[in-house]
This record gives sequence, structure tokens and C-alpha cells, in this order.
Amino acid sequence: GMNASFDAIEKNAQADRLYTYPRFSNNGLPVAVAGEIGKLAGVAQVAYETFLTGYNQYPKNFVFVTFLNSDVRKLMPDWPLTPGQWDKIAQNRTGIVISRIQALRWKLKPGDNFTIVAPLFAKADGSTSWTFQVLDVAGDVPNMSDGYMMGNFDYFDKSRPLAQQGRAVQYLVQASDANRTADIAQLIDTNFANSATPTQSVTEKAAFDSGNSSLDIATVGRDIA
Repeated sequence: GMNASFDAIEKNAQADRLYTYPRFSNNGLPVAVAGEIGKLAGVAQVAYETFLTGYNQYPKNFVFVTFLNSDVRKLMPDWPLTPGQWDKIAQNRTGIVISRIQALRWKLKPGDNFTIVAPLFAKADGSTSWTFQVLDVAGDVPNMSDGYMMGNFDYFDKSRPLAQQGRAVQYLVQASDANRTADIAQLIDTNFANSATPTQSVTEKAAFDSGNSSLDIATVGRDIA
């Protein structure tokens, strides 16, 4: 079962997709970077997302939410969300679409409210309590074994203090030629190397390849099991 999971993750990785992060800072990158990346030769489209971590009721009840801008759906056609579910995220600013694993874990159904306490993510008014309405339940994906929750980037961004608005933690980039994805990743990092926002980019194939580095995740996982 473990071997099958690793194999499925690697098999489903998209050859034309890559991820770009801040190289040194954990404070994200300005969303304007998306436009700059989009102008580079060989880049077909760009989207971005950010994350909220916190807990429900008790600190041990860890919760992780991804907030997506409206272009993410174009780069993630392989995800199990229906067009209607993507629309719900775009149109319902305080709503979230969750996977079946998360729905079962928290005993949630569409229409329920779910409150997350996020000490590291204060709102503009100083509060750290975020309440979302469950819009729908979607299918799960192999590389997210604990499921997922997805919300509206613009809502999260505009709810933050002004100095922290307009920043994304991760950029999703699609190459126009799947055979040049690694080259595009290097091009992005070279372009921003001497800027105020240096980047680090990795292809999805490389990111999900358990044997890609000196640490073979699949082997380590089997040994631990």
C-alpha cells in the first residue's frame, strides 16, 4: 500500500507544472511577481496561493487551509474539483471546499461552519479566529494523505493587516513545452537572482519524485513502517 501511494504520487505529477517559492524569506512574494513570471519566454500561465495554519478548539487539532487565486483552477485541471466547486471558491469569499478525508475527520457537511484559531495569522482587527462555511466536499488526491481545505485568496489577503497584504507563499507555473519545464524553473530563478525577491523553483516531477535526492523518501518510509 505504501509503495502504491508513492508510485501514484510520482505518476500523477504533471510534466509541465512547476512551483516557485521565496528563496530566503518565509514572508512570501509580492503577487506582482506573477505578472513578471508570466512575461518570461516559455511560461504559459501563472497562479498563486498562500496558506493558513491553526487549530480547531484545541492546539492538538491541527488545521491547514490553502487559499487560491482565481487562476489556480487553470493550472490544476487534474484535481478532483468540479467546475462548480471551483466557482464556489471564487464566489463565496468566506467559504471553503474540503476533501472527503477532512469532512470525515471533522464531521463536516456543506453548510456547516468551521472555526480555526490561527495565532500566527491575525486579521486586520487583531483577532486570530477565522470562521468559514463549508461549501462542498470534493475528492482526495494521493499526494495529500491528510486531505485538504481550499478557500478564496482575495478574502484571506484583504482580511490581513495592510502591511501583510498582496503577498503569496507559492506560485504555480505552467510551461508551454513540457520538455522545457526544468529550463523554465532555472530561468525564473536566474531572472530574480539579483532582485529584492530571489526565488527557488522546482518542477512538479522533481518535487514528487521520492528518489530524486540523496534521501529516498520511499525507502525511509518503508524502514520506519
